[in-house]
Amino acid sequence: MTGVVQNQSKVVLNNARVANAPFTGAAVGLVKTTYLGPWDATAGNAPLADEAAWTGYSRQSLTSWSGSILTGDNHAQSGASVVSFGNSSGSDQQAAGWFYYDNTNSKVFMLGQFAAPVTIPDGGSLPFAPFWRETGE
Repeated sequence: MTGVVQNQSKVVLNNARVANAPFTGAAVGLVKTTYLGPWDATAGNAPLADEAAWTGYSRQSLTSWSGSILTGDNHAQSGASVVSFGNSSGSDQQAAGWFYYDNTNSKVFMLGQFAAPVTIPDGGSLPFAPFWRETGE
């Protein structure tokens, strides 16, 4: 029974997280560098120096976080509405990763790297499904 209560607590905690700052009013953006290097919250806004800047690109608002679910490996996960990053630069562009940005406090609070750089063709777009996954025990 303890494991069931503990796992349900993860869902409740994750729901509370995404209903409050920094998730409320947050945005997601793309970074271009293939190797993002070690990064944690102490790195602050360092990833912004490599933020995508081509014509048609803009950070996207994170909205409509879903209620958390318990994954098969017993982690709580919630997703936000799918966003899309455009490219009208005249040439294909690449992105190596993404970041979540707290608009209220003007700082990056999470950074992730794609398995391999993704190409966004000129005139095309990259759909992105934002998520937050509780990984602690």
